[in-house]
Amino acid sequence: LRPLSTIALPKLSEKDHHTIKTGLSQKLFRFLGLTTLWGLLYIAIAPFVYKTLFPQYIDSLRYSMLYIVFAIISTLGTLPVTALFASRSKKIFKFNIINPIVNILCILLGGYTFGIWGVIIGRITAGLFSLLLSFEFTQEQILEFVKCKDDPVYFAKNYVKIVTLDHGLQTFQPYHFQEKLINNFHKHRFNICKMPRQTGKSTSAAGYLLWYAMFVPDSTILIAAHKYTGAQEIMQRIRYAYELCPDHIRAGSTSYNKGSIEFDNGSRIVSQTTTETTGRGMSISLLYCDEFAFVRPTIAKEFWTSISPTLATGGKAIITSTPNS
Repeated sequence: LRPLSTIALPKLSEKDHHTIKTGLSQKLFRFLGLTTLWGLLYIAIAPFVYKTLFPQYIDSLRYSMLYIVFAIISTLGTLPVTALFASRSKKIFKFNIINPIVNILCILLGGYTFGIWGVIIGRITAGLFSLLLSFEFTQEQILEFVKCKDDPVYFAKNYVKIVTLDHGLQTFQPYHFQEKLINNFHKHRFNICKMPRQTGKSTSAAGYLLWYAMFVPDSTILIAAHKYTGAQEIMQRIRYAYELCPDHIRAGSTSYNKGSIEFDNGSRIVSQTTTETTGRGMSISLLYCDEFAFVRPTIAKEFWTSISPTLATGGKAIITSTPNS
C-alpha cells in the first residue's frame, strides 16, 4: 500500500479540477472499503493459518493483526495526494522532511518504552500524523489552485490585486478585450500589441507574467523596457500582486528584490532596460518587451538579433507598445 500515492501522483496531475472533484473521493473510499474487507478477512482466517502452517510463530499472530489495522489506516494516505500534486515544491519538501523525522522519533520512543508493542503503536501514530500533516490545504483551496493553474484569466480575475485612482486596492476585473489579450498571450507563442495609453496592457501583461512564473516551473521570464523606470514599474505591479496572493495560490520565493524574483519551483522573473546585450546568455522561456516602439531602431535590431535564437527552441515573446509617431 505504501507506493500507492506515488503511483497516483502523475495520473492526478493530468486531471482537471472537475474530474478530481467528482471522481476522486468515490474511488478512494471504495478502495478503502475493499482494503478494510481484505483486512477483516485476514484477521478472520489468520489464526487458522498460523496454527496449521506456522505453529512455531503463533506468538507473532497478534502483532500481524495489529499491523493489518495500520495497513488499513495507511490507505487514507492516498488522500493527501490530492493536496500534494496541486501544491508547491515547498510544501512537498516540508512534508518529506518532517514526516520521516516524526516517524523515526515515534518508533524509537515507542520501542524504548514499550518494546515491540511500542514500535507498532509508534508506527501507527506516525502514520496518523502524516495524514494530518498532508491536509494543510482544504479541498476548496486545492480546487482553486487547480482552476488558477488551468486558466490565467481566472487567476487574474480572482487573485491579481491592483491599485486604481478611483477605488484604491481592488481585484483586477479585466474588460473583455483584456481577457482576450491574456488568452492570446497564453495560446500563441508570439504576440505584438499596439494599444492606446491607459488601456491596461501592462497590468494584463503583469498578471500573465506572474501566472506563468508560478504555474510553469523552471521558466525564465525577461522583462525588457525602453527605460529603467518602465521595467521597475512592471516589476512593482508583479510584486504587489504576488504579495497579496493567498498562501494556497502563491508560489514560494527564494530570492526577492527590485530587479528580479526567483521562485521555489525554479522559475524567475528578471527586469532589464532594453539594450543591445539585454538577455544575452540567458535561456528565456518568455520575453516581454514593453513600449518597444520607443526603443531606438539600431538597438532594437541588435537586441532582437541576439535574443531571437534563444526563443527559437520554443520560447514565447510578447511585445506591447503605444504608437510612436
